[in-house]
Amino acid sequence: MREKPIDWRGSSLRDIKDDDIFTPNARKEAGHQLDRVQSGLEPDNWKPFDVVGAGTKEIRNETKSMHITPVGGNVFADLGFEPEEAAALKAESQRIISEKLAIKDSLMTELAGWIEAKKLKQSEAAEILGVTRPRVSDVINKKAIKFTIDALVDMLARAGKHVQLSVQ
Repeated sequence: MREKPIDWRGSSLRDIKDDDIFTPNARKEAGHQLDRVQSGLEPDNWKPFDVVGAGTKEIRNETKSMHITPVGGNVFADLGFEPEEAAALKAESQRIISEKLAIKDSLMTELAGWIEAKKLKQSEAAEILGVTRPRVSDVINKKAIKFTIDALVDMLARAGKHVQLSVQ
């Protein structure tokens, strides 16, 4: 997993630590979402902001960065949690992220196996799956960051596969 730095702009880091602005639970959720982004995943809940540029997913204050959470850093510690709690929150967030990535990997492996077994060209698979040829290439190359679990399940359904969920 290739991590990305978080570039805190203006007063954003100070504001998120402020109990008058963010409750501890809101900070935990913000930390999890930022940890997802830092891990190369989409946040769970975002709105497009294409006025700024295609693919923009958050509004940023165009000010000088006040703090950067480095790769390998702990965003929860930067959010003001005590070291022990920050470590526990980071570990839990990483566990959840790892589980989601494992699910995506399994679904992509199944799709890639189906394409290979059917001896389909990527363009043929794209037609059946209802996606573009580059999306098929992304599946084959296991670029998990480019897919939601829902999108992968939809493609498997179009391939005639039945996906079952097992919670343990």
